[in-house]
Amino acid sequence: MTQRLPRWHLSHSGGTWRYGARGAPWRWDLCAQTYLPLPPLGRGPAGWLCQQIRQDVWRALQGVRGFSPMVELCADQTGLRVMAGGVLRSGGAVTQRTQTQLDTVLNAPGRKARWTAQTRRSLPDGHKSPAP
Repeated sequence: MTQRLPRWHLSHSGGTWRYGARGAPWRWDLCAQTYLPLPPLGRGPAGWLCQQIRQDVWRALQGVRGFSPMVELCADQTGLRVMAGGVLRSGGAVTQRTQTQLDTVLNAPGRKARWTAQTRRSLPDGHKSPAP
């Protein structure tokens, strides 16, 4: 029997994009943040960026029982604030090791450079200014 994959949902409110499993509670049992030097994003680039971050977080934390990843993007004065983590549906506790793994994923220079470069490629020409 194959397990049905969750359907992912991208929503927008004000300057904030949220991406997570449809039907999952939106709460942060586990959370880390980083900043990317990107302008506010439209639906296409925001969806792509959220999906890439979610996949990288999932690859690192898929062994955590009941973990359902989610990503939030919010444009502010310094660029794009990225919050990622998720909910533990099993009700388990977050360990220091799990928190460290998430922090490492979000703040890895190589990943941040890849996310930024790939997102910039999808922006209209007027928004591809170099990083500050």
